[in-house]
Amino acid sequence: MSRKLSAVVCIFIAFLFSSCGSFAGQTPPVAPTAVPPTAVPATNTPLPAPTDTPIPTDTPLPTATPGPVLVKDDFSAKTDVWGDCENCEWKDGALFFGPYSPVGSGEDQIFYVICESCGLHTYYRVSADVTFADGYGDRTFGILAGLSENKDFISAGTVTTQKHALYESFDYRTKQWVGGTFKVFNAVSASRGVNHVQVEIKPAAAAGRADITLSVNDKNLVFIYDQAVGPSWAGFYLGWHSVGASYDNFEYEEIILED
Repeated sequence: MSRKLSAVVCIFIAFLFSSCGSFAGQTPPVAPTAVPPTAVPATNTPLPAPTDTPIPTDTPLPTATPGPVLVKDDFSAKTDVWGDCENCEWKDGALFFGPYSPVGSGEDQIFYVICESCGLHTYYRVSADVTFADGYGDRTFGILAGLSENKDFISAGTVTTQKHALYESFDYRTKQWVGGTFKVFNAVSASRGVNHVQVEIKPAAAAGRADITLSVNDKNLVFIYDQAVGPSWAGFYLGWHSVGASYDNFEYEEIILED
C-alpha cells in the first residue's frame, strides 16, 4: 500500500472508533411513565328529607252579615214565598187572591195569605200594588200587617173601591172589631184603579210599642201612635167574603231596633 492510502485508512478507522464512543456515552431517552389518574372517591350527596305536602283546605264561605230581612216579589212566576194558598192564582204578572164564598160565622169571613219568607218580626214595612178584581166593591182588601204569632189577633191596611182607607183590626178572642173607621180620601183610586198600599210599623219611644202609618199612593193617611205590638205576620188580606183583589210589586223590609 502506498503511504498516502495507509494514512487515509487510519483516519477512517479512528473516525469510526470516535463515533462509537460518542454514541456509547449518550443515555438513551427514557419513555415517560403514564401516571394513572387519581380516582376521586364517590360520595353520596344527602337528599333533603321528604316533607308532607299540605292538604288543600276548603276556602271558608263568607259569613252572612246580620241585617234586615228583605223580600220582594213581582209575581212573574209562582214561588214558595206564599206557601200553600188555596185561593190564589198567578197570572198576567200578578197574584189574584179571592173571592171566597160565605162560610161559618162572622170571624170566619176574614181571609188572608201569609208571606212565609218574611217571617215573624215586630217592626217592619210592607207594601204592594193592590187592585180590585172581583166581587163587591164596598168590602175591604189590602195588606196584612199584624197577624199575631198565635193568630188570635189580626190587623191590615185596607182600601175599598169607594176611596176608603183604614187600618182595621179584629180580636179573635173577643170576636170584636178593634179600631178602623171608614173614611174617604182623595189619594185613594176608585173602582179598579191601582192603589199602592203600605203599612209601616216602626219602634215608638217605649219598648214593645210602635207607631203605625198607613200610606196609599205615597200619601200618609192613617196614624196610630204608641200601639202595643209583638212579632207578627205580613201578607195579603180580604176583609170579608165575596171580594177578590190582585197584587203586584210586593216588598217587605224588616226594621231593625237600634240600640
